[in-house]
Amino acid sequence: MDEGNVGGGTGNRAFGFKAGIGTASRVVAKSDAAFCVGVLVQANMGSRQNLIIAGVPVGKEITDLQPVIHRDPEREGSILVIIATDAPLLPNQLKRLTKRAALGIARTGAVSTNSSGDLFIAFSTAVPAFSDGRQHCPL
Repeated sequence: MDEGNVGGGTGNRAFGFKAGIGTASRVVAKSDAAFCVGVLVQANMGSRQNLIIAGVPVGKEITDLQPVIHRDPEREGSILVIIATDAPLLPNQLKRLTKRAALGIARTGAVSTNSSGDLFIAFSTAVPAFSDGRQHCPL
């Protein structure tokens, strides 16, 4: 199986560094239950001078290590964020998760423009239950 610079993330850059598709997941404990939250991101956005890490504008200081691009660089970029969880979240709670993802991306110094392809989506795989605790099929 090919890995590395292949597939949907080939040629992607974030803040002038090699980027592409990445994942992360965490187990979150709530009372006596544990839930998994997983995130998949495809990044192809951000100008080097806008990069911020822990509130420090490091992109203004890292002027070397720039990629050699044999074509005109895109003026716009995109970021796709998919959040999946088995926590029984309601639609408005999932919407709040997507907003927090967008805020997290903004904290890195990324900006969204009219023609950038930014997409944030969240879903839960939890089986809905009746108010008395009985589970039912959502179909």
